[in-house]
Amino acid sequence: MKQEAIDLLYKSIEEEKKNSLSQPIGMYLINACSEENADALCDAVISENKKFEYCLNYIVNYAKKNAVKNESCSCAAFADDVIYGKAVEYYMSDNISEEDIKGLSGTKAAVKAPAEVKVAKSKISSDKQDALFDLDGGDEDDKDKETEESEKEVE
Repeated sequence: MKQEAIDLLYKSIEEEKKNSLSQPIGMYLINACSEENADALCDAVISENKKFEYCLNYIVNYAKKNAVKNESCSCAAFADDVIYGKAVEYYMSDNISEEDIKGLSGTKAAVKAPAEVKVAKSKISSDKQDALFDLDGGDEDDKDKETEESEKEVE
């Protein structure tokens, strides 16, 4: 039973790999199922009416409900044990409503992995690059004279 629950969780992590929560939540549950007195959790994990995808939705919906909202954004921060506790709560509770496990699309988990960021390479000619270091607008001969003068002052 333990191994069946662990195998199912590994498979679920792979299926939900686009969801950024799947790896940490899944590994936490795998570790929890590996403990000695985890038979009830293992039974719940392999139960047909509990799905890892819905567990992730349950956590996201909990965070949304408890987020601090203002005009420009919403934000939520929780201790790890609260979030991991919600994962166990999803599996161990028989009182989870459909609304609590519904994702943004109605069935899919709401959190997605960050999109790849592409940075455009700028094309700077060597003439313009030199200009970045010419803070006073003068030419190299002026800088050489200034350097010589400051060296004389030091002596």
